[in-house]
Amino acid sequence: QWPLTSLTFAFTDEDAKGSLVWAAHDDFGPFRWSYIVGVDLKEDIAITPMRLLQGMSCSCHSRMVAWEVEIGQTIQKVQLFSDSFPFMLSKSKPLNLPYEVNSPPHTHYNVAPVLPNGMAFLGETNKWASMSFGRVASLEVDSKDISISVIGAPAEIVYFTYMDNAMKVDEFSQVKCIFPASCSESDQHGNNYCRLSLTCRRDRGCTCDGLQLKESSLRGQIV
Repeated sequence: QWPLTSLTFAFTDEDAKGSLVWAAHDDFGPFRWSYIVGVDLKEDIAITPMRLLQGMSCSCHSRMVAWEVEIGQTIQKVQLFSDSFPFMLSKSKPLNLPYEVNSPPHTHYNVAPVLPNGMAFLGETNKWASMSFGRVASLEVDSKDISISVIGAPAEIVYFTYMDNAMKVDEFSQVKCIFPASCSESDQHGNNYCRLSLTCRRDRGCTCDGLQLKESSLRGQIV
């Protein structure tokens, strides 16, 4: 059911021009990752951090990055934005699915904050919810490091995307986490799962449980 049941509010001001735009969120302390869906948008709509925060107060959200989500596809473009320079949620286009579906066109963007060390951790960019609590158990940030506890199934391989410098670098990279074949923890349904520690430091990239499993950089465009 995630994330559709969590689309909890709509933008109703005049900027929406009568269109339906929702956002769901995953919050880790003062930091918010957002998932924005627009249904049958006829025009582009301006999105700012203030609109997404909905009353949260934190100067750490002065800049954010956004990218369009196409399920199963590699991220193509990242936009840096702020309250002074919003990003434009583009008008909807037909669903690109390998089967027939009776559904209106939609637009789907995910948003991540620029963190205190200047990095942006985008998460699993090929999924609807890139920083779901089902994957990310905890996140801690200081002026130098990002420390993340991630969860996965036995032998699962997961890729996380990040930007080493969200404001100046025109590329993003991936780090690969390989979960062990045997896990000791179980969820409420009896399914085993493992935890790994993922650490990121500015100018050094991200490592998963101490292993430098950084993939080749993905060329992108920051606008």
